[in-house]
Amino acid sequence: MSLEGINLKRVRRTWEPTTKSWDDRALKTPWEDMDPPLDNATVFALKNVFFFSHATPIQYLSIKSFSSNRQSAIIEAPTGSGKTLGFLIPLMERMVQSAREYVVKHERPPLNRDVVGIILSPSRTLADQTFIVAKQLAARYPFHIQFLLCDGVAEKAEGVMRRLLNGSRGAGSFIVTTPHDLKSLLPLFQTTELDAFSKDTADLSQQTGDTAHGKRTERAEKVHLRATEGAHFLLIVDEADLTLHSTTTREIIAETLQLVEGPSPDVGKAERAPRRKVSKGTKKSDVPPLAVDFAFVGATVSTSPTVHQYAEELSAKCSTQLAVVSDSRDSDYLLQLENRYLACDAQSFLSVLVQLINTHASKKHFNLFQQCSGASLCSATVCTASRGGASCSFCEVYLFHVRRHVRGHAHGSV
Repeated sequence: MSLEGINLKRVRRTWEPTTKSWDDRALKTPWEDMDPPLDNATVFALKNVFFFSHATPIQYLSIKSFSSNRQSAIIEAPTGSGKTLGFLIPLMERMVQSAREYVVKHERPPLNRDVVGIILSPSRTLADQTFIVAKQLAARYPFHIQFLLCDGVAEKAEGVMRRLLNGSRGAGSFIVTTPHDLKSLLPLFQTTELDAFSKDTADLSQQTGDTAHGKRTERAEKVHLRATEGAHFLLIVDEADLTLHSTTTREIIAETLQLVEGPSPDVGKAERAPRRKVSKGTKKSDVPPLAVDFAFVGATVSTSPTVHQYAEELSAKCSTQLAVVSDSRDSDYLLQLENRYLACDAQSFLSVLVQLINTHASKKHFNLFQQCSGASLCSATVCTASRGGASCSFCEVYLFHVRRHVRGHAHGSV
């Protein structure tokens, strides 16, 4: 078998394993008893899509501390405790509340293409997993709130921008990405030439209620990083104890926040809130605060001096209330969590891998590979050979085993 004869592509898993590693009897708070109360669509998704009847301790604390506007948080909990939903639920609650307020004020749903938040993950594998969970959660709401993955492989920056420009309008879009891929995406938000991405026209009059005065065809508006009328722009940094130690990542975040704009007066109008600009002669007290709330999430973020210092500096610039949320280490729930790993000899790697996947198909698997000549094994368990490079016999055998033995299983992020 040769790599040239195989149509290689990155396979993305469209579901998350539903097998839980804890007993719900160790949890005390049903979703219906949350404070603040959750939207009905949120409760429905958690119980009927994710099959969770109760909130984990970190989810309860993060929802309580991060669901309102002008609130930011440092969220710490061990792996497997539900941190992903812990920041996704407050994020969705903010957007739904903002959309409902918009409907009451304008008597129509919000219709825009702006990016209202960014979720940063240290790796493309983790970004992919977060994207899957977020997309499943967002699909159950009455408002169109979409999540887009920008991983530089399956979804490149140019493709993400085209989807933003040509896609359906709604309450806003969130981008799930890595710092490296975000860096390649930022210049596209500063582009003044819209035709570089789209030559389609947008009939804004149909969506803004102006059809009574005759149709008016305009070119699709530029996409912005923008806060909404009722919710600040949201920045989530997952595994922040690892991500924020990089100076490059902090510089990318600073560049991103400089592009964030205030709420637009109305969709389809030419005027928009000015971008925050700071000149050299401007006094610190005269600088307008950023319309940004943030959450730094990780297993050791509360004990990281770097994260704490950066969070305090950022909260001062954003005029947001910062809370530190940490799970109790001696709770009955945490004592049930188990994270296991397996090390094996290189000669027995393939047989052990296939056995693990077939035996524990409903559980999450993380495989760490080293690069080999002419190819590298990526997190999607597909060998992407270098163009013009020599093929690798190990990767050929590996591809054969994956296709033959784990067809139909979750091999998008094995």
